[in-house]
Amino acid sequence: MDEDYKGMKAGWTLGWVGSTLWLVLLSISHLFHGEYSLAIISFVLYGTCLLYILKFTPWNFPDTAYWKLILPLLTLCLGSAAWATYNSPELQSILQNKWQLLSLLPVFIPMLILGSRTWNKSLSENQRDIELLEQHNQEEHLSPH
Repeated sequence: MDEDYKGMKAGWTLGWVGSTLWLVLLSISHLFHGEYSLAIISFVLYGTCLLYILKFTPWNFPDTAYWKLILPLLTLCLGSAAWATYNSPELQSILQNKWQLLSLLPVFIPMLILGSRTWNKSLSENQRDIELLEQHNQEEHLSPH
């Protein structure tokens, strides 16, 4: 059964890793500018995100609602973004208009869409969809054209 859901697991893991990769790039940028303490903090934040991503996966906590797994990581990512903005005069000047913070609202859409869904609930729904599709294919194969 684990083999069947390799794509779902890869999507969850690689999606989150990709969404936090900017912290590594920020760390490299700080290194090139000689801001070593900021580089270390950026890298530690990325490491913290990575540990969370690998530890708190839906398949390790199959009965935990997705939003409960997403919220801490989202908070960590947004907190990292706020920290990066605070420590970067270039980014501070971009955010002079506080209304631009509304552009962060789409970040919360997955939590609203997923609601109380869990890994186990997703697997059972996927299995039901597969069975319905197989049944439809059998009926289509048996009916005369």
